[in-house]
Amino acid sequence: ERGFLIAHSGSRATMLALAVFDAYLPGEYRTQTENFFNSPDESVHHGFASCCGTNPISGSREVRPNFISPRAVAYCAGLGLAPEAGMLSDYAEVLWKIWSSVPMEKAYHYNSLTENVPVVSSSNPDFHTSVYKVSRDLVLLVTANLGRRGSTTLSIDMPALGLAGAYSVTEMRGETAEVFTEVKRKGTWKGTIQTGAFAPYEFRGYRLERL
Repeated sequence: ERGFLIAHSGSRATMLALAVFDAYLPGEYRTQTENFFNSPDESVHHGFASCCGTNPISGSREVRPNFISPRAVAYCAGLGLAPEAGMLSDYAEVLWKIWSSVPMEKAYHYNSLTENVPVVSSSNPDFHTSVYKVSRDLVLLVTANLGRRGSTTLSIDMPALGLAGAYSVTEMRGETAEVFTEVKRKGTWKGTIQTGAFAPYEFRGYRLERL
């Protein structure tokens, strides 16, 4: 009563077997750790993100070097993975700063690959975005480029998110926590964001505030 159940199983876990649990801890099976960041689809598959709350086990730098790479942090940013995956990297401090720019404990998370109601689309399929809605007045987008250098146009479904009116957009980015910038874009936002060029595995945050 008033507790929760966490499962940690082997390589043959199924959605049916995990249906009674609140969260699933994958990550120790070799295939999972080696292939977790090969592609967004494999990340969702090996993390069981499509069937229940998931929290990948990152382990140590020596055991799982895959989980401390810039790629791992970018996957956490774009796919909204649990912080344990990739958070051993200094680069991850930038993601923490972006997340902490809004009260995340009050936010509802929309994941572009597992959410039943897609609320954001990208003109470039290499870009993936997690949306954190705090209220109709405050929304955070975290988008990551999981492919080659490029740019994208993000289109947000405002009615699906319950948004109306005009918003200001603050872009957040940086290579380290010390070299971190927040720049408010000129004009007002009404549904789309032109990102400009991203390097491979670069991510940025966009804070939307209702005017």
